[in-house]
Amino acid sequence: MKINEKGRSMIEMLGVLAVIGVLSVGGYDLVSKANNNRKATAVIDEIGTLAAKSRTIMRDYDASTATGNLVDATSYVHDGRGYPDSMEYSSGKFIGTDEVEYKVYYSKSDQVLFMLEVSNLSNDMCIQIATIGWGSRSTNGFLGMDVDVSTIETLHNTLTNTDATISNNTGIPGNTSHPVPMGVGRATDLCKDDVTMHFAFR
Repeated sequence: MKINEKGRSMIEMLGVLAVIGVLSVGGYDLVSKANNNRKATAVIDEIGTLAAKSRTIMRDYDASTATGNLVDATSYVHDGRGYPDSMEYSSGKFIGTDEVEYKVYYSKSDQVLFMLEVSNLSNDMCIQIATIGWGSRSTNGFLGMDVDVSTIETLHNTLTNTDATISNNTGIPGNTSHPVPMGVGRATDLCKDDVTMHFAFR
Protein backbone atom coordinates (compact mmCIF):
# COMPACT_ATOMS: atom_id res chain seq x y z
CA MET A 1 0.00 0.00 0.00
CA LYS A 2 1.40 3.38 -1.04
CA ILE A 3 1.42 6.09 1.57
CA ASN A 4 1.16 9.74 0.45
CA GLU A 5 3.54 11.82 2.53
CA LYS A 6 2.60 15.44 3.01
CA GLY A 7 4.80 18.25 4.29
CA ARG A 8 8.34 19.38 3.69
CA SER A 9 11.54 17.41 3.74
CA MET A 10 14.36 18.34 6.11
CA ILE A 11 16.44 19.74 3.21
CA GLU A 12 13.59 21.98 2.11
CA MET A 13 13.11 23.27 5.66
CA LEU A 14 16.81 24.01 6.01
CA GLY A 15 16.69 25.89 2.71
CA VAL A 16 13.77 28.00 3.93
CA LEU A 17 15.54 28.75 7.21
CA ALA A 18 18.68 29.76 5.33
CA VAL A 19 16.72 32.20 3.15
CA ILE A 20 14.97 33.66 6.21
CA GLY A 21 18.34 34.07 7.93
CA VAL A 22 19.84 35.95 4.98
CA LEU A 23 16.80 38.23 4.73
CA SER A 24 16.87 38.88 8.49
CA VAL A 25 20.55 39.89 8.44
CA GLY A 26 20.02 42.15 5.44
CA GLY A 27 16.92 43.69 6.99
CA TYR A 28 18.68 44.30 10.30
CA ASP A 29 21.57 45.98 8.48
CA LEU A 30 19.20 48.30 6.62
CA VAL A 31 17.29 49.18 9.79
CA SER A 32 20.57 49.77 11.66
CA LYS A 33 21.90 52.08 8.93
CA ALA A 34 18.62 54.00 8.78
CA ASN A 35 18.67 54.43 12.58
CA ASN A 36 22.29 55.64 12.51
CA ASN A 37 21.43 58.12 9.75
CA ARG A 38 18.46 59.39 11.74
CA LYS A 39 20.60 59.94 14.84
CA ALA A 40 23.36 61.67 12.87
CA THR A 41 20.81 63.97 11.21
CA ALA A 42 19.36 64.83 14.62
CA VAL A 43 22.83 65.68 15.97
CA ILE A 44 23.60 67.82 12.90
CA ASP A 45 20.36 69.72 13.52
CA GLU A 46 21.27 70.16 17.20
CA ILE A 47 24.70 71.57 16.35
CA GLY A 48 23.22 74.02 13.84
CA THR A 49 20.45 75.15 16.19
CA LEU A 50 22.78 75.46 19.18
CA ALA A 51 25.23 77.49 17.10
CA ALA A 52 22.50 79.82 15.83
CA LYS A 53 20.92 80.36 19.24
CA SER A 54 24.27 80.69 20.99
CA ARG A 55 25.33 83.37 18.52
CA THR A 56 22.44 85.55 19.64
CA ILE A 57 23.08 84.95 23.33
CA MET A 58 26.86 85.38 23.12
CA ARG A 59 26.59 88.88 21.65
CA ASP A 60 25.81 90.12 25.15
CA TYR A 61 28.23 87.88 27.03
CA ASP A 62 30.64 89.74 29.28
CA ALA A 63 33.87 87.83 29.88
CA SER A 64 35.90 90.91 30.76
CA THR A 65 36.89 89.48 34.13
CA ALA A 66 37.77 86.04 32.80
CA THR A 67 41.35 84.88 32.37
CA GLY A 68 42.66 83.01 29.36
CA ASN A 69 41.46 83.00 25.78
CA LEU A 70 38.54 80.58 26.18
CA VAL A 71 35.80 80.74 28.78
CA ASP A 72 33.22 78.02 29.42
CA ALA A 73 29.93 79.82 28.79
CA THR A 74 27.61 76.80 28.73
CA SER A 75 25.73 77.87 31.86
CA TYR A 76 25.28 81.37 30.42
CA VAL A 77 23.74 79.92 27.25
CA HIS A 78 21.50 77.73 29.42
CA ASP A 79 20.33 80.67 31.54
CA GLY A 80 19.58 82.64 28.37
CA ARG A 81 17.65 79.71 26.84
CA GLY A 82 20.00 79.73 23.85
CA TYR A 83 19.74 76.02 23.11
CA PRO A 84 17.29 73.61 21.42
CA ASP A 85 14.26 72.60 23.48
CA SER A 86 15.06 68.94 22.87
CA MET A 87 18.30 69.19 24.87
CA GLU A 88 18.66 68.63 28.60
CA TYR A 89 21.10 70.53 30.81
CA SER A 90 23.06 68.57 33.39
CA SER A 91 26.41 69.03 35.20
CA GLY A 92 27.41 72.05 33.14
CA LYS A 93 26.68 70.58 29.71
CA PHE A 94 23.81 69.98 27.32
CA ILE A 95 22.74 66.41 26.57
CA GLY A 96 21.19 65.74 23.18
CA THR A 97 20.37 62.84 20.86
CA ASP A 98 21.91 59.48 21.83
CA GLU A 99 23.62 61.05 24.88
CA VAL A 100 25.78 63.35 22.75
CA GLU A 101 27.22 66.11 24.97
CA TYR A 102 27.63 69.80 24.11
CA LYS A 103 29.55 72.66 25.71
CA VAL A 104 29.78 76.29 24.57
CA TYR A 105 32.95 78.35 24.93
CA TYR A 106 33.43 82.07 24.54
CA SER A 107 36.60 83.40 22.96
CA LYS A 108 38.10 86.71 24.02
CA SER A 109 39.83 86.95 20.66
CA ASP A 110 38.30 89.25 18.06
CA GLN A 111 38.70 86.52 15.45
CA VAL A 112 36.58 83.85 17.15
CA LEU A 113 33.36 84.66 18.94
CA PHE A 114 32.42 81.25 20.31
CA MET A 115 33.12 77.55 19.95
CA LEU A 116 31.13 74.35 20.41
CA GLU A 117 32.56 71.17 21.87
CA VAL A 118 30.58 68.09 20.80
CA SER A 119 31.57 64.85 22.50
CA ASN A 120 30.47 61.24 22.92
CA LEU A 121 29.88 60.88 19.18
CA SER A 122 29.71 57.50 17.49
CA ASN A 123 31.94 56.65 14.55
CA ASP A 124 29.05 56.91 12.06
CA MET A 125 27.87 60.24 13.46
CA CYS A 126 31.36 61.69 13.29
CA ILE A 127 31.84 60.69 9.65
CA GLN A 128 28.50 62.16 8.57
CA ILE A 129 29.09 65.39 10.51
CA ALA A 130 32.63 65.82 9.14
CA THR A 131 31.60 65.25 5.53
CA ILE A 132 28.77 67.77 5.24
CA GLY A 133 29.07 71.45 4.38
CA TRP A 134 28.82 73.75 7.39
CA GLY A 135 28.91 76.98 5.44
CA SER A 136 31.50 79.73 5.64
CA ARG A 137 32.31 82.96 7.44
CA SER A 138 30.24 84.93 4.96
CA THR A 139 27.16 82.66 5.04
CA ASN A 140 26.74 81.73 8.69
CA GLY A 141 29.96 82.72 10.47
CA PHE A 142 31.46 79.22 10.38
CA LEU A 143 35.25 79.40 10.85
CA GLY A 144 36.43 75.82 11.19
CA MET A 145 36.10 72.35 12.66
CA ASP A 146 38.36 69.69 14.06
CA VAL A 147 38.02 66.00 14.85
CA ASP A 148 39.55 64.19 17.82
CA VAL A 149 42.03 66.73 19.18
CA SER A 150 43.05 66.78 22.81
CA THR A 151 41.76 70.25 23.72
CA ILE A 152 39.49 72.89 22.26
CA GLU A 153 42.38 75.35 22.49
CA THR A 154 44.08 73.58 19.56
CA LEU A 155 41.46 74.74 17.07
CA HIS A 156 41.23 78.12 18.74
CA ASN A 157 44.97 78.67 18.44
CA THR A 158 44.94 77.53 14.81
CA LEU A 159 42.25 80.05 13.92
CA THR A 160 43.70 82.98 15.86
CA ASN A 161 47.41 82.48 15.14
CA THR A 162 48.41 83.04 11.52
CA ASP A 163 51.71 81.22 12.15
CA ALA A 164 50.03 78.08 13.53
CA THR A 165 50.45 74.80 11.68
CA ILE A 166 47.12 73.31 10.67
CA SER A 167 46.84 69.67 11.70
CA ASN A 168 45.32 66.96 9.56
CA ASN A 169 42.42 66.84 12.03
CA THR A 170 41.32 70.38 11.19
CA GLY A 171 39.10 71.66 8.41
CA ILE A 172 38.83 75.35 7.49
CA PRO A 173 36.50 76.83 4.84
CA GLY A 174 38.41 77.83 1.73
CA ASN A 175 41.59 75.97 2.70
CA THR A 176 42.59 73.62 -0.11
CA SER A 177 44.96 71.50 2.01
CA HIS A 178 42.61 71.10 4.97
CA PRO A 179 39.13 71.73 3.59
CA VAL A 180 35.69 71.32 5.05
CA PRO A 181 33.67 69.32 4.40
CA MET A 182 36.31 66.64 4.89
CA GLY A 183 36.64 63.85 2.37
CA VAL A 184 35.16 60.51 3.38
CA GLY A 185 38.61 58.86 3.49
CA ARG A 186 40.08 61.44 5.88
CA ALA A 187 36.96 61.48 8.06
CA THR A 188 37.00 57.68 8.26
CA ASP A 189 40.64 57.75 9.39
CA LEU A 190 39.95 60.34 12.10
CA CYS A 191 36.57 59.24 13.43
CA LYS A 192 36.08 56.59 16.07
CA ASP A 193 33.55 55.86 18.79
CA ASP A 194 33.29 58.41 21.64
CA VAL A 195 35.09 60.98 19.50
CA THR A 196 35.01 64.72 20.24
CA MET A 197 34.59 67.44 17.61
CA HIS A 198 34.95 71.21 17.88
CA PHE A 199 33.30 73.94 15.82
CA ALA A 200 34.19 77.63 15.71
CA PHE A 201 31.78 80.39 14.72
CA ARG A 202 31.74 84.16 14.58
